[in-house]
Amino acid sequence: SINMLNNISISSEKVNNGVWRQLLKSKFLVASVNSEKFKQAILDHGSKELSDRDLVSIMAKTILLDWRDVKDPDGNDLPYSEQMAIIALSTSDAVRSFVDNVSTNIGFYCEQ
Repeated sequence: SINMLNNISISSEKVNNGVWRQLLKSKFLVASVNSEKFKQAILDHGSKELSDRDLVSIMAKTILLDWRDVKDPDGNDLPYSEQMAIIALSTSDAVRSFVDNVSTNIGFYCEQ
């Protein structure tokens, strides 16, 4: 059998620094779950149980790195911050599943 992955060159720059992907009218800068920072944060957490809250906090620090054109419920621009990223990942199923899907999709992190 042919292993197609042999021909795919992963960009460590994209893995670690993220790629811009669009969800509706907003754009999100999403690093890969293979990023050094994410892997290190999981290791640093140690063997104690990783609650969803812990995971969201780690994702906000290491995976969801920035955003553009994100609005609050009143339609005002919502600037990115780690704290706002935690809130978005905790309260919006759409943002959470989008970030999960992008960060685990190897295709987004290939050399072009």
